[in-house]
Amino acid sequence: MQPAAEKESADDHDSTGDVAGRRWHLRGLLPGRRPGPGPGRSRRTRRASWPGGRGEDRRLRHAGLRGAPCLGQREYPIVLVISEVFGVHEYIRDSTRRFAKAGYYAIAPELFKREGGVAQLTNIQDILKIVLAQPRPQTLGDLKAAVDWAKTRPGVRADSVGVTGWCWGGSTTIQVAATNPDMKAAVAWYGPPARPYQGPSGAVTGFDVAKDIKIPFLFLLGSTDTNPRWPTGASSPKWSSRGTATWKSSSTTAPGHGFHADYRPSYNPVAAADAWKRCIDWFNQYLKG
Repeated sequence: MQPAAEKESADDHDSTGDVAGRRWHLRGLLPGRRPGPGPGRSRRTRRASWPGGRGEDRRLRHAGLRGAPCLGQREYPIVLVISEVFGVHEYIRDSTRRFAKAGYYAIAPELFKREGGVAQLTNIQDILKIVLAQPRPQTLGDLKAAVDWAKTRPGVRADSVGVTGWCWGGSTTIQVAATNPDMKAAVAWYGPPARPYQGPSGAVTGFDVAKDIKIPFLFLLGSTDTNPRWPTGASSPKWSSRGTATWKSSSTTAPGHGFHADYRPSYNPVAAADAWKRCIDWFNQYLKG
């Protein structure tokens, strides 16, 4: 189900500045003006742009949403928020706000900007053609560039970075956790580990890189979700990270895939609330502890 397009608001505002000699542009959202469906919105969310992650294309700017906490602590860990295939729409915006409300500098990159974006597309097959064809080095490079940019922001803990994502973003979370040394903890929401990412030498799945994950990693799955198909026995992935855990909701309503996506029929509020608390507790333990 493709999320509805957002409307522009007179409450958006722009600002500019300089980071490490590069100009950046922010398009901000004032608190409470465009409410998302989830609870616990932060008091500040803004759009930002930063140089892309491809060495041969450093001038290309990539857009994203960042949420800055308005709490009493002085330094805030970073949470890299990875969207589903639909890009940074209102559900991802709202989730980013909620991470900021919980005391994190949350940043959600728009990873399909080079290809023209996916917000204007209504056919899921057209969206998947763009998303699944994206080279793995490009995806991981742009995510690293987003984190590198966030680490330059005032008031952040540059040495405390986590990553999370839903569905395709959950699969991508596995890839990031296995390859980016900045990561200290990860939470993957129902991300199929068998999803292939196109590398220079062929496709790379989550199973291929599982052995390289050395950080605390939490999987959040619906009790009836069959999309992330988990092998058992000798073929099961060998997760090397300390503190790795898998949680399946015990909700009596039997949540399936996409139970946290509150814009879809699959949304399960009981399971979503339970899993969100576990996600925040996980990050609090390993990023704030």
